[in-house]
Amino acid sequence: MRVIYYMFPAGVSPTDCIDVYLKAKEWTPDMDDLEDRVHYRNLKNKIEAGEPIECSILFAKKLLRVIGGEAYTQHHDRDGGLIGTTPIHSTGNNSRFKYNRHL
Repeated sequence: MRVIYYMFPAGVSPTDCIDVYLKAKEWTPDMDDLEDRVHYRNLKNKIEAGEPIECSILFAKKLLRVIGGEAYTQHHDRDGGLIGTTPIHSTGNNSRFKYNRHL
């Protein structure tokens, strides 16, 4: 199993990060909708705390091109143990990780 994470650059303000995220996602949260409010609040809290957000590789590459930062993939085995971590670059193929164990 693989999980993709993206971290915003440290020198960018949280409001700018949120604006870039919303623009890249092409999403305008409806603050009257409870789900949108919760998702927006959780996103804001993660960005302010400097925690990585979980996303797809395509979205991580889009954010890397627009604002920078860093993205990586964590590879896990069936038991949930971490096999390895590989960085994601904004260009090229990022699927060079070879699994040596049967998953």
